Amino acid sequence: MELAEASGLQPTYLSDIERGVPNPSYELLTGLAEALGVKLSEIVASCRARLAAAANRRAVPTVAQCRARVEISLSLSLSLD
Repeated sequence: MELAEASGLQPTYLSDIERGVPNPSYELLTGLAEALGVKLSEIVASCRARLAAAANRRAVPTVAQCRARVEISLSLSLSLD
């Protein structure tokens, strides 16, 4: 059984949810969790982990990290000369 059919949602709306376009209600998320056979808390935990990973990728580098990058760049450019 497809998720759209099991959850009673349109496939295009499910696609929008996957892309983060709409702001689904608690009831809708609960229905999706039920259709998937998982707890809503598992979905929330997965989302938290993904958001944390994304935030870490966009984190502002520290001074030490910037210095290390500059040193690596300089050593690479000097070795090419």
